[in-house]
Amino acid sequence: MVKKERYEIKGKTPISRTTIHGWSSVLFGLLFVAAGLYIVLISFNIIETPDSKFNVPRYMAAMFGGVFLLPGLFLVIHGLLSLNYRPAKFLVNASPWDNDYSWNHSHINDRSRSDLIKFFFSTVFLILFLIPFHIFIFKFLGQSKIGYFPMALMIIFDLAVSIIILTYLKKLFRYLKYGMSTLRFNQFPYFLGNRLELTFIIKNRLKGAGHINATLSCIEEKYETRGSGDNKKSVVVCYHLYSETRDIDFFSEEKHGSLQIPVQFDLPSEEIYRTKLKERPPTYWELEIKAETDGQDLLKNFLIPVY
Repeated sequence: MVKKERYEIKGKTPISRTTIHGWSSVLFGLLFVAAGLYIVLISFNIIETPDSKFNVPRYMAAMFGGVFLLPGLFLVIHGLLSLNYRPAKFLVNASPWDNDYSWNHSHINDRSRSDLIKFFFSTVFLILFLIPFHIFIFKFLGQSKIGYFPMALMIIFDLAVSIIILTYLKKLFRYLKYGMSTLRFNQFPYFLGNRLELTFIIKNRLKGAGHINATLSCIEEKYETRGSGDNKKSVVVCYHLYSETRDIDFFSEEKHGSLQIPVQFDLPSEEIYRTKLKERPPTYWELEIKAETDGQDLLKNFLIPVY
């Protein structure tokens, strides 16, 4: 079934990490770096500051400095990396697809391993971010100047972190069960208006499954300002542009060994669907493979070079 409606995809993780890039990201990040570094330096008395200037222990002040320093460093590094990109039209003898993304011309692996790594470091950063606030609240708990409301608020954050950790463990167990799978390209790249032919390869068995569900989608990301008043913020929103879903059967004797399953789709011809991964915000094609199996179901995602 083919869908060409444009609508927001709720809950999808975007490729764009932030809504700012280049020098804007660098300069904005430097503000956080400067603030965090200054707090750390005075906390360790590298910049001499008397104890009377601190309302909290120095180690706690240093931890609060880290809360500013780490996000600032991320924004600076992200901005510097994004400055290295120049569109293909400015590069002599460069193909648009090779300049757009570091494609392997023969195949692509699913993103389960890289997603796990990103999820892990994001979770660790969130935990480190909350540690200073925990220390502060427990140190001053019950004092009239702080009360118990911050404690209740911290419990809510802790519950959210617990859900995030459980989500990570679910992703980890799925990865341990199925490992990394591969899509082999029958040609490279694929062009709009032509036929897309791929081979899905998975080494681990799909016990209990007789078919896979393959969904090919074109996704557009947009930077939008949402909220009102003081709650306005810039967010990355994923929009569905095009998709087609197919159920693909495979032979029962292949269920307990390595599988190689052909996957085929007809691509639309409109130029709006062309892959632009390096642009911010990007447009890209993604293939999702799902299968209901015994235990945790299979779920794999792959980027597809459609130009």
